[in-house]
Order: sequence, then structure tokens, then C-alpha cells
Amino acid sequence: MNDIDNLVLAVPTPPTAGIPGNSISQNIGTAENRGIELTIGGDIIRSKDFNWNVSFNYTNVQNKIKSLYTIGGTPVLTIPGSYNNIEVGQSLNYLYGYRYAGVNTANGNPMYYNNSDQLVQHNIANGAYYLATSKNDPTLGTQTSLGLADRRNLGLSLPTFFGGFSNSIRYKQFGLEFLIRYSGGNKVMNITRQEALLSQNFHNNGVEILNRWTTPGQVTNVPRLVQGQSNNINQNGLAISRFVESGDFVRLQNVTFSYSINSQRLLDHTNGYVKSMRFFVQGQNLALWTKYSGLDPENASQAGQDNAVSPQPRTLSFGLNVGF
Repeated sequence: MNDIDNLVLAVPTPPTAGIPGNSISQNIGTAENRGIELTIGGDIIRSKDFNWNVSFNYTNVQNKIKSLYTIGGTPVLTIPGSYNNIEVGQSLNYLYGYRYAGVNTANGNPMYYNNSDQLVQHNIANGAYYLATSKNDPTLGTQTSLGLADRRNLGLSLPTFFGGFSNSIRYKQFGLEFLIRYSGGNKVMNITRQEALLSQNFHNNGVEILNRWTTPGQVTNVPRLVQGQSNNINQNGLAISRFVESGDFVRLQNVTFSYSINSQRLLDHTNGYVKSMRFFVQGQNLALWTKYSGLDPENASQAGQDNAVSPQPRTLSFGLNVGF
């Protein structure tokens, strides 16, 4: 267990104070991390000409906020944000937003669940919310709203497990080493997909927009296209479960293939000046396996937000190591 004091968090301030972002970062919070870390490794094969060594490690971490700050002696239990929530008793910066219910098959409007698990239809024509009887009924029921009380925990932004698996293989003068890393248990709010790849304007877009609702009876997860209504239809600036995806991944992080020249031959042919020589080719970030639709789930922020992040670069290098 690891206790954390003086956690730096953004303390909300009144809008009338004129402070940019309406918050001030202060050392206000306490948190704890609990978990386990396991490592196992050893030689699978060890002989004169062939060696094979493996190592595997696994880490499991559970994060929890223990306290925030007080106002007039009264403890503050939560700090809500646009995409995340900081709450005593919960993991730091868990994703916090609306639960998406899909598309009304009759009119193409997006639908949500409120805090009573009732269907709420967002009528794009006037921007208002109405209770709905089913996903197939276009009738606008009683007018209602979606507010802070209707938001729910949409997933943890911090991975709950991660680790790696490494192999080192040597056959005579040939060597092969590779590292596979993995991470998971967290969610990513794909803001890039929400605001750029599913725009409601008629310009370049993501291929997902091709699945938009177009005719009555069509079952799809993408609402109808309405010029200039991105903010209303996609709820830009807010987290909704429609754009929250799994952040699990497995990555082939590093591979190195090498050939070492016999040291005794080098000594004989170089009058003892060169003691070792090794040629190698190395690749980094060669493959990524994930169900995440964005570029790279690992490059999302600590708050689990992918806002036009860049993927990790893939590199290939050649080299020569000489020992004198």
C-alpha cells in the first residue's frame, strides 16, 4: 500500500473571480494505491550453444481518493469536470458522463438514459429532451432534461493492471531479444472521434459517419446527419458512453536480432586491439494489438482523454558495437 499526501488537484473557483479555467491547482488531496506486483523468470534452456531466458511481470493497482478539501469545516466530497470526476472513495479522474442509449430508429435522434434509467430522446429539431417509450417510437413524451445528476461512472481512466514479457535467446553467435508489454482495466474517452471524426459538418470525416441513420427503421449507433449540429448530437465537450472505449492493449515494444563475431578470432586478426564485435538490427513499437479505435490508447492523458494524441513512433535501426 502506498499513501499519497498533498495530491495536486484543481480546486474550483467562482466564475466571477476571473481566474482562467475557473480553478487553481493546489496540494489538497490524499489518496492511496493498493496492489500486488509479481515477477517470475529463469532459464528455460541452458546449454553450450543454446540459451533461452524468459521473464514475466504483472502489476495490479487499485487507486482510491481518501480526502479532498474543506469549505468552512465541511469536507468536499467531489470535484466534477467535463469528462472526469474526482470523488472521495473512487479512483482518481474516473470518466463521468451520460449513458448513451443508441438511435431512435424512427427519426434518427440520439437517445440516453437518465438517473431513473428512463429513455430520453434528444430532439435535434429544437435541442430539447423528451421522455421516450421505446427506441422505435418517434413520439415526443414529456419534456425533460439531462443534467449533472444523470451522469454516471463510465469507467476508470487509470489502468488497473500492466506488465511485460521478455525473452532472450542465444544460439552460438546469434542472439534474439524481444519485449512484449500489456496494460488494461481502464477506459479512454475518444474525444478525437467525438469532435473530429464524427463531425456534423459537410467536410472530411471518419468512415463511421457512413453508418449514420438515413431511413426510418434503420438500426444504427450513429444519429442522423444535421449540418452544424455537432455540439448537440455528439455532446461535444462532455463524456458520453458512446465514445468511451476500452484502453486494453498488448504491444510488441522491442525486438533485437544480433550476431557476435568470435572474440578469439578478433584477437588473433587485430593483434589484440579489438576484443568484441557485434552487429545488430533493432525495431521498436513494431506492433499494437487493441480494440481501441483511436491511434494509440497508451498515449491518452492520465485522465483517460484522447484529444488528437499522436501514436508512438515505430523505429528500425542498425548498429555495430565494438569493444577495444
